[in-house]
Amino acid sequence: MGQIKAASRGARENMIVMAFTLSEQRTGSNELTAYDIAFKIGMRAEGPRFRDILSTMVMSGKLLCREVQTKSTGVNGGVRFVYRLAEKVAPKKREVAIKANGKQIGQLRLI
Repeated sequence: MGQIKAASRGARENMIVMAFTLSEQRTGSNELTAYDIAFKIGMRAEGPRFRDILSTMVMSGKLLCREVQTKSTGVNGGVRFVYRLAEKVAPKKREVAIKANGKQIGQLRLI
């Protein structure tokens, strides 16, 4: 079997942004916990590398974080952090050529 190259830090950040975008499209919710994000991008939520990526995204202003109190008496003492994107990611608009029999017959604008 061949070796699989791990994704870079920038690629992981893009995967996190895409996880928020897809979650908002599917469920209508724009907030995710760290465990939800980690599950969606295929990382362990307890890993220091994942937590470092989340904290740097919060410090740089790409993500917003808020604290939620829960009734849990676990290790964290009933505190959960919920993340959301700082600004809405707008899809890029582009035009695609429509061809029939090898000739361009028009253009379609994709949103």
